[in-house]
Amino acid sequence: MRLVALIALFWLGVLACVPLMALVKPNLVQLPQGVEGYAFAVPALLLAGAVFVYTPIATYFAARKRWETAEELREPRTYTFTDDGIEVVGKSFSGFMTWPIIIRAERAGGLVMLATRQQQFYLLPVKAFEQPETWARFTQLIEANVRDCRL
Repeated sequence: MRLVALIALFWLGVLACVPLMALVKPNLVQLPQGVEGYAFAVPALLLAGAVFVYTPIATYFAARKRWETAEELREPRTYTFTDDGIEVVGKSFSGFMTWPIIIRAERAGGLVMLATRQQQFYLLPVKAFEQPETWARFTQLIEANVRDCRL
């Protein structure tokens, strides 16, 4: 399937060059006058259609396949926040990051977003902080350790 798509995109690209050749060297390609004169734009429109239709569809199916095959994306995680940093533990992995790794914290609706320099984001539901004391301690840790804090 991917090979067929690549071949189709290649030929659409070749066909899209015809209008460009007509613009660069008008005598190279004879274009009919009238309504039919716009027929040279068809390959360019097909290429644009392939890019703006095929790319989002292919991205959707690739993301869906990754979600279905990668169990580590769906497994529950436990976050532990301490003065030293954040520990994340899942069924198949565990990790620890110190506070300087987190460069931004903000609240968006019912989520808290923690961002790293590598544009990796940790999304935490606010409702996970069931008790007001837990939320207060969390916000204290974030405000003390994250420079750009918008909680």
